[in-house]
Amino acid sequence: MGLLKNAGSFLLFQVTRGTKASGNEYLGYINTKGSKIHLPMNIMQAGDYLLRYRYANGGTGTATHNVTVNGVAQDVKLPATGAWGEFSEKSVVLIPATLKRGGNFIDVSPVPNGSNFAELDRIDFLRVNRDAIPGNGFDNGIRIRLNEKDELAMKDGGYALFENVVTDSIASNSVRVQVKGSSGKLTLRSGSKSGTVISECDLGKGIASAGGWNEVECSALGGDEKLAGVQDFFLTASEVSGEVAVGNIMFKSKAVESESSSSENAESGNTECVVDDGECGGSAIHAKVWPVEARYTVARMGDTYSVRLNRNGFQNVYLLNSMGRVIGARNVRGALAGTEVRFENLPKGNFIVQVK
Repeated sequence: MGLLKNAGSFLLFQVTRGTKASGNEYLGYINTKGSKIHLPMNIMQAGDYLLRYRYANGGTGTATHNVTVNGVAQDVKLPATGAWGEFSEKSVVLIPATLKRGGNFIDVSPVPNGSNFAELDRIDFLRVNRDAIPGNGFDNGIRIRLNEKDELAMKDGGYALFENVVTDSIASNSVRVQVKGSSGKLTLRSGSKSGTVISECDLGKGIASAGGWNEVECSALGGDEKLAGVQDFFLTASEVSGEVAVGNIMFKSKAVESESSSSENAESGNTECVVDDGECGGSAIHAKVWPVEARYTVARMGDTYSVRLNRNGFQNVYLLNSMGRVIGARNVRGALAGTEVRFENLPKGNFIVQVK
């Protein structure tokens, strides 16, 4: 539900009934300069999204709406669709946006262009998940809750719904899940809580990881078939004793766990290194490493991560938080082996280093 803000003292938009619109209603007469549709939205998972903007333009020319998401504005071109008040699934444009967890604000304003206008039916939010879905980013469910650590906690028979996942953006069909709890099974399904099984995870086969988590390797996403399009994911719990806490659902190749007794140096890896902030002060540092030639090493010194590159050439170095969100990036051109990249003044927490 959004708030309509008008440029004058009279209603500039009109809520119109139509059998070919979602919920049999749509918003028309979005054509007066200075008018605005103000939409507050609560989002459970921070990250990159595609806003699926469903509209109708019965004119002959292209209309323009200005769409502002959390203060970031962009003009959106809306080509003619052939009819007013009719909203086929093909009458959509996809608008890229970055959303934060919690409250977000979307403003829609017309950009008058002669007699070219467009009507608005609905806006859907599509998750662009490349590497991971945070467990606590669920949209709905039963027999689940957020525990005192802001983690998804599931009971036997419960499910968590993750709506509108853009499956084409998922980087790998390898699935791993972070859990706290050693018995039972988690199943990822498509479409409904009893829908097609796309991955299964035996919680009894977890490997100890950083931050008190176990990592469980699950069956390949989609089995022999590659997923495509936008789908709703349902994570279901069965044979669980008590509760199981769920961290990230990760779409990455299998990692090999390793430990170093040094308080300064983490193990090196080809793609990703995860350092647990809580275990860096003189005891072991846990790092996920890939069983190939090391491309870099990571050193931890207080609130600074130092990444030493072991290969020549252009390389991108990323620092991600535990939710998989990039919080720092360095583009190194013409690097020589031994080049050092630093991320300084970091807050307390777990961080991931990626080199690509």
